[in-house]
Amino acid sequence: MIVCIAIIGRQNEPLFLRTYTDAEGEEEEDANLRLHNIVHSSLDVVGERKVGRKGASGAADVSTDMFLGHLCPIDEYRVYGYMTSTRLKLLAVLEDVNDIREPELKRVFSTVHNFYVNYLRNPFSPLAKPVDSAKFRLSVDRQINDYNS
Repeated sequence: MIVCIAIIGRQNEPLFLRTYTDAEGEEEEDANLRLHNIVHSSLDVVGERKVGRKGASGAADVSTDMFLGHLCPIDEYRVYGYMTSTRLKLLAVLEDVNDIREPELKRVFSTVHNFYVNYLRNPFSPLAKPVDSAKFRLSVDRQINDYNS
């Protein structure tokens, strides 16, 4: 189950962060802060994955696959990543369970990336600023709820 999805800009600025927990009140605030911290902590692993990849010849890997896969376990969560050629990073924090469906997760990342691209096509959408669109938020929520069901 995805408990958090985040879009992080090229300079590690949070552009969108949404949590999906059952907590309410103060517990919800604590859970949100904890998941935000997990996302931020995972950015180092994303950097190591993309920069540190070398091919068999020792040259940098020029793979076009944006899905980074499982990045790291943190507490009772698993963090998965996706990074575009423009260094836009998408991170998903999932509850640590055995039935993580990576092909479906890869599609979720791709779809959320497409939502973000469509959001930026609007000439009034600010670049490199947090996403402030109810339509975008609802589209992402629907995608996450489909994965979680």
